[in-house]
Amino acid sequence: MQVRSLVSVGVIFTILVGGSLAAFAQIRRYPSQAELRREIAEFRQMIPLLQQSGQFGRGRRNRALERFTQAWSRVDPTIAPFLGTWHGQESDWNIYPSNVRGRVCMIFRSPVEVAPGVSFGLGYASNGQLRTNEVTTITGRNAFVFIRQGNYLGIVSVDDNNQASLSPYSAFSDALKPPIELLSNLSQSTKTTIMQRFNASGCTASLPNRR
Repeated sequence: MQVRSLVSVGVIFTILVGGSLAAFAQIRRYPSQAELRREIAEFRQMIPLLQQSGQFGRGRRNRALERFTQAWSRVDPTIAPFLGTWHGQESDWNIYPSNVRGRVCMIFRSPVEVAPGVSFGLGYASNGQLRTNEVTTITGRNAFVFIRQGNYLGIVSVDDNNQASLSPYSAFSDALKPPIELLSNLSQSTKTTIMQRFNASGCTASLPNRR
């Protein structure tokens, strides 16, 4: 399997807010079931290599995040495995719960110092998978399937050549940060727009209310 980063160092990101699509992007298809089976099988084989790598390591989820996900698992078990911050080669996904069962808010970041970029969208979990077609990067990929294996998240998408590939992400030790803390490099108007969408979608970085 060819593992590809979702972004490249030095690539300029367009900030995409509220699931809007940039002019360069078109809606891509999701990976087929056959492609997903292949990528999941190869992802499982990849885990020992990720555990030994200096970049990914064994992944860590601290106690605060474990308590957070356990609390949400009692309210919405479909989304709980995906909550948290997941780090890849040059980007991270921050996945938050919402007040709608099966729905999450997602903040994708490229920590490229010369051109920081953020993309926001909603994702939907079912049958052990999380899917979104609201988050678009400059690569043009915007239909992602998330698969969790232990402390790793595999994100499968389709490239320009209509080929499915998987990018690995590792669990990060910190608890989920309030979303405003992820937006420090953005303009005030962009921060406001993202936070309005986040709040309007009923998403939170807090423990669930009793229901």
